[in-house]
Order: sequence, then structure tokens, then C-alpha cells
Amino acid sequence: MNFTRAEANFTKVIIIPPDVINHHVTGLMKYTRYVISLAAVNEIGLGVSSDDVIVWTEEDVPSRAPNVNISQIYYTSSTKIRVHWEPLPQRFAHGRLLGYRVEYRGWKQGT
Repeated sequence: MNFTRAEANFTKVIIIPPDVINHHVTGLMKYTRYVISLAAVNEIGLGVSSDDVIVWTEEDVPSRAPNVNISQIYYTSSTKIRVHWEPLPQRFAHGRLLGYRVEYRGWKQGT
């Protein structure tokens, strides 16, 4: 079994015993495209490879928060504040980024 991470120069080959007809490939990156092919091997060498199959690992929650630039928090009026952040890099999104959740709450000193 040969699998390649489609976006990078990464290839791994796994040799599976002849009596096994399935295998769990583990240690893959989240929401990443891989190309998988299979070929039989004997003492003489490697046979013809199957057609490539393109697969994706599943989505997962983002693994970090966007960077909030404190210097770009604007007090626009007595009742409004504008907050600016950098886009979350795709490698941390682990899927299709649907948006950002902004949460705010009141704060009292001493609580």
C-alpha cells in the first residue's frame, strides 16, 4: 500500500501480509487529502499498481484561535467597539471554516 499526502512531498509505503485484505492507516492529518494505491508484491518484485484513489480525512474542530490584534481594537463610540483579527490559517481550521464566533460579556472589577 502506498499513500501520499496530496499537498506535500510525503509518501509512505506499508507492506501488508498476504492473508490480510484491509488495513487501518493511522497517524494522518485532519481534513487532508491523500492519494492511495495498492500493488501486489512477491519475491521477484512489485506488480502493477492500482489506479490512484483520492480520499480525505474527516473534518475536526479548529485547533487554535485567530490572532486578535490588540492594537486594532477601536472604540468607535460610547456604545461600540470594533475588533479586528487575522484570518485563521487553513492548517489550523481542519475543515471548511464557516465563520468566527465573537463573545463578549460585562466585567466588574473585583469579581
